[in-house]
Amino acid sequence: GDGGHGMALAPADFAKERAALLALWEEEGRTGAPALSMRLKLFIEGVSKEVLSFPTRSIVALKGGVQEVVDAMGAYADAGMDHLVFDMSTQAHENILATMETFASEVRPKLS
Repeated sequence: GDGGHGMALAPADFAKERAALLALWEEEGRTGAPALSMRLKLFIEGVSKEVLSFPTRSIVALKGGVQEVVDAMGAYADAGMDHLVFDMSTQAHENILATMETFASEVRPKLS
């Protein structure tokens, strides 16, 4: 982890960190399993448009066309990610709405 500073991991790196966490979880005799969540920027090609930049934020982005976003989300799910939160705070209001609508109508239906 990064101490809560907002750095997200690529799926393969996340899978390694998750495995280490689960080993510690078991070593400590904890029951159940941790729920793991990550914040990612969401950019859908032809829809999303970044208008602001925050140089101190180092957040991984899901970026590309609809199928690329679906595939990237699948990679995180396969790596054991339970929950993704999308950060669209650097986009203009109309692009945030368009990104949300495109996600709901084109990305979400393709997720298993």
